[in-house]
Amino acid sequence: MKKYDMVTLGEILIDFTPDGVTPDGFPRYIQNPGGAVVNAAAAFAKYGARAGFIGKVGNDLFGRALRTYLEGLGVDCGGLAVDPDYNTTLAFVSLAPSGERDFAFYRRHEADLRITADELPRDMLTSAKLFHFGSLSLCAEPAREATLTAVRLAKKAGALVSFDPNYRESLWAGGDFVSHAKNALRQADLVKVSEEEGEMLTGYADPAAIARLILAEGPRFAAVTMGEKGSYYAAEGYGGYAEPFPVRAVDTTGAGDVFFATFLHEFVTKEISVSDEEAVRRAVLLANKAAALCTTKKGGAPSVPDYASL
Repeated sequence: MKKYDMVTLGEILIDFTPDGVTPDGFPRYIQNPGGAVVNAAAAFAKYGARAGFIGKVGNDLFGRALRTYLEGLGVDCGGLAVDPDYNTTLAFVSLAPSGERDFAFYRRHEADLRITADELPRDMLTSAKLFHFGSLSLCAEPAREATLTAVRLAKKAGALVSFDPNYRESLWAGGDFVSHAKNALRQADLVKVSEEEGEMLTGYADPAAIARLILAEGPRFAAVTMGEKGSYYAAEGYGGYAEPFPVRAVDTTGAGDVFFATFLHEFVTKEISVSDEEAVRRAVLLANKAAALCTTKKGGAPSVPDYASL
């Protein structure tokens, strides 16, 4: 039996989320664990599944806080390395009244980009049912080589591979997001994109066309998240629209991550076949609900709903 339901690799950071203002009118922030792949690992662990995380933090209070948080959820952090020379990545979040957010990243040569292929824990990668990654560890070397090496090792060991581009424009300044993301999705079995990412990768704005063209690249399942409009999903022989779960959003940070993590959790732990259209649809609808509930609280990982509430 595989030791992990999911092992994920990539960016790990602190999100500073707005929390009102001081008496003098300056913004007040609270710290939240961040990173799309961190949110996914947190969701798996919170749902009771076996999750492992691979990444790199600085030898600082932020890195220690991230490890403590993940381990407290039950995430195996045996693959979380510490860099003595580079700091943990930070991001400051701004929120619109609708709950939509924007990010200001402090990440050019920070610790999460410094993980090397030699630091990969091979035993974790070969003991996972699912290996999950995103594009932010593909922004620069040596993290790019480490990520692609991890994909190869996991696939060779028989793991499913899932990919979430999680595009952030400022982090790809001067880089080629499209070519790296296309290469990544061709190696994945399960892919989730936002409408914006889907249009960047396919040239089409229609979710059905986006999903169809992603499947043509090799993945067996594709989902397109559409925010408050719900989501579209497709596999060979079928495709469909999944209705949204209406809520009053306060912070959309991590909603797409929680959507995909919830779907992946159902797919892996319930051993759903991609050919089982009804089971796939149920998993997508559950993912819509989880993502919506996530937006009713601030932060990404801390706002993952309890599985019993889904």
